[in-house]
Amino acid sequence: RGMHVPQNSDYCYMVHRGTFWQVDNAGTKTNRGTLNTTTGKVSIDDNGTQIQIVDGTDGWIYNTSTLAFTEITDADFPASPTTNCFDSGRFLNSFANSGRFYGSDAYAGSSYDALNFATAESQPDYLQRVFSLSGQVILFGTNTIEPWSNAGFPGFPYLRVGGSNS
Repeated sequence: RGMHVPQNSDYCYMVHRGTFWQVDNAGTKTNRGTLNTTTGKVSIDDNGTQIQIVDGTDGWIYNTSTLAFTEITDADFPASPTTNCFDSGRFLNSFANSGRFYGSDAYAGSSYDALNFATAESQPDYLQRVFSLSGQVILFGTNTIEPWSNAGFPGFPYLRVGGSNS
């Protein structure tokens, strides 16, 4: 359903059916947690210590230091997260049937503020993917692509890069 290899890691992480697996370079797999779903794509990214998994229904955090696997239960974490990425200290999430993307609190993948969001603005299409590339967040819509960047503002710091959408 999904796979991720963090930088500077000896492990690969993946979701098969409803299980979150850690696989070492010898191919040994270790069960690190169970999701609430068993089908559909998952999106996985990390911040160096936390790995965030979203599956279109829920979200989870796996802490590589403590080995804790917990569901994100923050009341401000919006329902139905479909994709995620990590950028500038925050996990960013897109959601089904929405042009909005939301961000976690800084270096806290399970902590969200209801005001930490923005909407892809160039066209009224739904986001299909949020992706971080070379210090920019790329929002892939059904018909458009918009680059955003962290402008350093307090709260939710992201702004659309003007004149560069397609």
